[in-house]
Amino acid sequence: MTRFQACTFAIFLSIPSAALAQQRRGTAEIQQMNGDLLRMEAESRATGWSRSARNYQAETLLHEREAALRQLIRTNPAEAVRSALPESVLGQMRETYPSLTGHLERRGVWQGTFEHVISDDLEGRASESQYYLRSGDSHIRVFLSEGEAVHLRSGERVEVQGVGIGEEVAVESAATMSAASGAAASSGTQTALSCNTTGPQKVVVILVNFASTALPGTVTTDTVRGILFGNAYTNATNSPDWSVDDFWQQASDGKLSVDVANSQVVGPYNLMTDYATCDTNGIRAAAMAAADPYVNFQNYTRVVVVFPNTGVCSFAGQSTVGCSTYSSADGSSTASMTWLRADQAANRSSGVRLFAHELGHGLGLSHASSRAYSGMALGQLGDAGTLDEYGDKFSAMGFWNFGFYGGPHAATILKWLSLSTSSSTYNVQVVETSGTYSVQNYEARPTAVKALRVRRGTGNNAWLWIEGRKSVGDYDSQLSSQVFTGALIHYEDSYTGNKTHLLDFTPNSGSGFLDPALPVGSSWTDPYSNLKLTVTAGDTTSLTVQVDFGAQSCTRAAPTVTMSPSSVSVTQGGSTTFNVNVRSNDSTGCTSTAFDLSGVLPSSSWVGTPGVASLTLSPGQQSSTTFTVTPPAASSGSFTVGVKATNSAAATLSATATSGVTVTVPNVTLKVSVGNGGKVPVSNPAATCTGNCSYGYPQSPTANVTLTASPAAGYTFTGWGGSCSASGKNETCTVSMNASKNVNASFKRGK
Repeated sequence: MTRFQACTFAIFLSIPSAALAQQRRGTAEIQQMNGDLLRMEAESRATGWSRSARNYQAETLLHEREAALRQLIRTNPAEAVRSALPESVLGQMRETYPSLTGHLERRGVWQGTFEHVISDDLEGRASESQYYLRSGDSHIRVFLSEGEAVHLRSGERVEVQGVGIGEEVAVESAATMSAASGAAASSGTQTALSCNTTGPQKVVVILVNFASTALPGTVTTDTVRGILFGNAYTNATNSPDWSVDDFWQQASDGKLSVDVANSQVVGPYNLMTDYATCDTNGIRAAAMAAADPYVNFQNYTRVVVVFPNTGVCSFAGQSTVGCSTYSSADGSSTASMTWLRADQAANRSSGVRLFAHELGHGLGLSHASSRAYSGMALGQLGDAGTLDEYGDKFSAMGFWNFGFYGGPHAATILKWLSLSTSSSTYNVQVVETSGTYSVQNYEARPTAVKALRVRRGTGNNAWLWIEGRKSVGDYDSQLSSQVFTGALIHYEDSYTGNKTHLLDFTPNSGSGFLDPALPVGSSWTDPYSNLKLTVTAGDTTSLTVQVDFGAQSCTRAAPTVTMSPSSVSVTQGGSTTFNVNVRSNDSTGCTSTAFDLSGVLPSSSWVGTPGVASLTLSPGQQSSTTFTVTPPAASSGSFTVGVKATNSAAATLSATATSGVTVTVPNVTLKVSVGNGGKVPVSNPAATCTGNCSYGYPQSPTANVTLTASPAAGYTFTGWGGSCSASGKNETCTVSMNASKNVNASFKRGK
C-alpha cells in the first residue's frame, strides 16, 4: 500500500444554487464522458485498432474527463464516488490504454494519520477546511462530506475508502484505526508531551520575516508576549489587561491556562522566500527549522507561526483542529499548529480575539455558528435551517469576539463542564422532565450549574443548551447587551458535529443574531414537539427557566433513506440489486405509518423494482429492503438511479437516495483449437494461434474476426469446425462476435 501525508478539502455549509447547478452539470458531463469512453474502448477492441490508434483517440477524452472528475471530487465527493467508473471497468480500461492509466481514477483504501486544518478569512464570511492523511513524507488530499468529517480528529490513525485520481481522493467511508495497526513510532530521545484541553499549555510563538516582506512594526516579541501573557510580561501594556492566558483561565474556571513560565515568543527569523503560493506547510517547516537551534519542540503542545502579509494568504488565521505529530531536529513532537497573519494581530484587542479563536481550533473546536429559520426560532426535527459558519457573536469561535466558548463546546469537547448524567458533581444539568431550573451566570466562579441541556421533546435525540450570560469581567462584558436580558440557547442534533449552533429567539426583530436571547418573562413553545420553555426570572447572578413537557403531539417528517453500494457495473441486458434502508423521523407521538417506495430512473425504458412496495415503521424505527435495476438492452455508459421513500401520512414528505450504475457491453470469447501441422493467424488481435487459444471481445454484431488457416510444410488444411464449419475447406473464415464462439482448424500430413 502507498504511504501518504497531507490533503486539502473545502466545506461550504450553504451551497448557492449556481454552485449546485454547476455540480449537477459536472455529474452529467462525467457520465457523458464515461459513455463515450466505454463506447470508444469497446469499438477499439472490437475492430482491432492498434495500441497507438487507441491512445490517439482516447487521450483527449481522458484528459478532459480527468479535469472534470478532479473538480467534482473537490466540490462534491459523494457524487464523484457515484460517478466514477467501477473498478472492474477501470481494470479493462487500464488494459486497453496502458500508457494513459495516470488519467484514470482508482477505487481503493488509503491509510494515514488524520489532520484537519481550518482557514478563517478576514471578514468571517467563508471558512475552508483542509483534511490530510499523513504517512512519513508522503501525502494525499482527501475530500469528505460534512457528515464524515465531524467524526474524525487530528492525530487519529484513519482508513478511508473511496475514489482517487492523482493525489486527490473522494472519500466514501472513513474509520479510525487502533494505534497498533500502523502508527509510526516516534523518534528522538524525549517523549512527546500529551496534547489535552486542561492544565497549563506550553506555547511557543515563532515570528518570521519573508525574503521581501518584514513583520509590521506593531508586531514584535514584546507585543505578542502581551497578547499571550498580559501586562506583567510586556512593555506594551493595555487596558483592559486582555490576554490569552487570562481569557482561558476565566472561560475554563481555572481548568486551562497558558504555562507562562514555560512558554516563549521567539524570532523574528528571516526566511529565504516569499511563499508566493501561500504554502503553509512550507512556512511551518521553514519556521521550525529556523527556531530549532533555540527551541526544543518536544517541550510544547501549541506551536504558532506569525508571518507578514504579502497579499497572497487570504486568511487571517489557520489552525489544525486538535493536534498532529511533527518532526524537527528534536525528533517527533505532538502539538496543534497555528498560522497567523501578523497584520490581523496588530493590537491587544484583535490579537487576543484572533489567538483565542485559532488556539480554540487547536483545542479541538470547530466554529460557533448560527442556525436560522424563517420567522421562527427552530424548524422541525431534521431541518438543518440556514447555517452561518461564524454567526455566533457570543463565542470566540464565532467571528472575532471576546465571548467565552459556549456550553456545548465547554462540556463535550473541552471537558471543562461535567454533565449530570456522568458526574455527581456537575455543571450542566440534563433536563428530561418538567420543572423549574436555575443556572448560575456563565461568567461566575466558583461554578454551580452553568448550563441546562434540555431534550427537545420526549424521545427526541435533539437538545437545547441554555446559558445565562451577564455583563461581568473583561470579556463577556464586551458582548452585545441584549444577551444579558435572557437565555442564550444553542441547538444540538445530528447536524452539529464539533460546531455549536446558536438559535435566534427574537427571529422577527430585524437585528439578526445580535439579539438572540429568549428574554426574561417570555415563553417559547416548540411547534414540532411537546416542549415549552419560559424564562421566569433573571438577575445579575442567575437565570430561572420553567421547562414543560406537555402531551406528546405527532409531527410527521421526511424519512432518511440510504442506498448501497454507491456504484456498480452491469452488462447490457443484465440486472443489479441494491440494498435500501429507510428510517422514520416522525416524532414519538405519531403512530406507525407506511413509507411507499418508488424508483427514480434515467428514463422510462429502465426498470426498477423495490423488494417491497412499502415499509411500515414506528417513529425512529428503520428497516431494509432491496431495489433491483435493469437497464435497457442497448444502453451503455454511466447513469444515476435512486429510490424515493414517501411518508404515506404526508405525501409531500419524501427523501431519495441515489447510486451510480455503469452499463457495459458484455464480453464474449472466441476459442480457437488448431490441430497439429498448422497455425491460424487471427485479425483481431493481430496474433497467430497454435494449439488452443482464447480471445476476448465486447459483444457486437459488427465485431468481425478473420481467421486464416495456414498449414505447415508437408501438411494440408482439411477444414474448419465449430462456428467456421460453413466455410468448409476455404482457408479464410470470418466470425461475427455477437456471442461466444468456438472454432476448430484441422490439418493432415500430405496432400
